Amino acid sequence: MGRLTGKTGAVYGVTSRTTVSVAQAMADGGAHTLYTLTGKPYWDSNITPTILVNGAAPAVAYTVDYIDGSVTFASALLVGDAVTVNNIVYSALVKVGDLFGWTLDVKMDKVDATAFEDAWHTFLPVFLGWNVTIDGYKVNGYWYAAVIATNNFYVRLYPDVNASPTEYYVGNGYLGVGIKLVHNAAVTEAITLAGTGVMKRKTT
Repeated sequence: MGRLTGKTGAVYGVTSRTTVSVAQAMADGGAHTLYTLTGKPYWDSNITPTILVNGAAPAVAYTVDYIDGSVTFASALLVGDAVTVNNIVYSALVKVGDLFGWTLDVKMDKVDATAFEDAWHTFLPVFLGWNVTIDGYKVNGYWYAAVIATNNFYVRLYPDVNASPTEYYVGNGYLGVGIKLVHNAAVTEAITLAGTGVMKRKTT
C-alpha cells in the first residue's frame, strides 16, 4: 500500500465517446518507438485496440497508454513503417469540479514467479488498483447529475502546484458520492474515486 496526499486537482466527466472502427494512421511513421493518435485521447481501457504495422500484426512488442491514446514499441520501427489502429473508443471530457485536499491510496502486492526447479525465489510486484479520497471541492453545478449521467470520470491530482516542472497524476475511475457527518456535526458529501486502470504520473 502506498499513500500520497496533495493540494489541488480536478475531476472530469466523460461527455461523449467515439468509436474508431476503421483503421486510422498514428503519428508520423518515422524511426520511433512512440506513436500517438493525435486528438483522440482517453481510450476505453476495457477494449483491446488492434495495432497494425504495414497492415500486419507488429513483430515488435508494444504497450498501450489508454490515457494519452498512444502505443509505445519496445524498439524503434523503420522509417516509413505505417502504424494504424482501430477498435478503440476515445472520450471527450468536461470538468465537473475542482478539488483540494486529496489522498491517493495505491494498492500493491507481490506474486511468486519462481520457475520449476529454480534455486531461488523470484517475486514480482503486482498493481492491484487505487482510490482517491477527496476532502474539499468546488462543484461546477453537479456531482449527482454527473454520476447518474455517466459515472465514468478522470481525475487530475497535483501534489504541489508550485513545483517546477509541475508534477501531476491522471487516472480513470468511478465516482462515489455519499453523505458523512464530520466532527463538528456538519453534514457534507463524501466523495471518493475508485480507479479502474493505472494511475499515470505526468509532468508539464
